[in-house]
Amino acid sequence: MAKRRTRGKRYPLLIYRRLFSLYAGPLVMLFLVSAAPLGATFVWELPRLQPIRWTLVIIAVISILLLLALFVARWLAFVRCRTNSLLIQVPLYQVVISYGRIRLTRPAEFARIFPPRGQTWSQRRFLESLWGRTVIVVETKGLPLPRWWLRLWLSKYLLLPHDSGFVFAVEDWMGLSQEIDSFRSNWLLRRKEMQVPGTF
Repeated sequence: MAKRRTRGKRYPLLIYRRLFSLYAGPLVMLFLVSAAPLGATFVWELPRLQPIRWTLVIIAVISILLLLALFVARWLAFVRCRTNSLLIQVPLYQVVISYGRIRLTRPAEFARIFPPRGQTWSQRRFLESLWGRTVIVVETKGLPLPRWWLRLWLSKYLLLPHDSGFVFAVEDWMGLSQEIDSFRSNWLLRRKEMQVPGTF
């Protein structure tokens, strides 16, 4: 008998990958711009740079720390099916959605859920690589936690704007959709098998 899977594949969330790709370059440049003259002060002891040496150190350290934080966020942000629930993992938080709460899953175009005209200029720039993508929408019977609380931890582009549910922009949206349907069907089947005849 085939062993039943207890968890599915990790599907990285593109919103957080976009964050890394957008800011990684400027942060690397900021580090180089601050580290180069800093190195010069140690090698040649340039007197003009001595007064700002510690400022350069602080800028270099902050830029590296931010770069590392973005890299960790890129790696830690994903959605994954588990035996009894769907897991949304972001760098500092996780949300667990019971399969019993899910009403339906459907594909949709990202731009139809978050129309470009409703975003600010900076948001449109941030989302430009996602407008034409197909995403997976998971509609739920209410949110597992208050919306205001979820917004403290999750990107606004993970929450369905005008209804209860979640929006997942991932590379393999078909794979994620199939896994959610498969794991949810198995969960429903187990629930049915556990019901005792004659009880209500």
